[in-house]
Amino acid sequence: MRRRRGLAGSHYGLSRSTMAGKSHTLEAEKTLTGRYGEDSKLIYDLEDEEGEQLSLRYDLTVPFARYLAMNNITNIKRYHIAKVYRRDNPVMTRGRYREFCQCNFDIAGQYDPMMPDAECLRILYEILNELEKICFDLI
Repeated sequence: MRRRRGLAGSHYGLSRSTMAGKSHTLEAEKTLTGRYGEDSKLIYDLEDEEGEQLSLRYDLTVPFARYLAMNNITNIKRYHIAKVYRRDNPVMTRGRYREFCQCNFDIAGQYDPMMPDAECLRILYEILNELEKICFDLI
């Protein structure tokens, strides 16, 4: 995890998510229901001892949206690395698992047109250069 954070580190001009420790693995099922269309069948649905319907975190979008709304944040650039879960038929030879780490680079708010897109491309370029194992060409 430290290496992943190093690749996504602060020298990209993004802050590590201050919500990382507060992002819940379990969500109320009604929070996720209907949000993912056809992919909704990939969400793990659970029930706790009191009968409350819960779901395992499918991705990092819902926790991020909640964080923005609860803290009245209008502009933010951040990254967040956390485990997510998919009720899928994993194919280990293709690298598909039911539990995996997802890394989000989020830019929310009002910025100059196309600047957030350019920043995302710059971050991707720098990460691939740091990995040094992947050959790629920019077209």
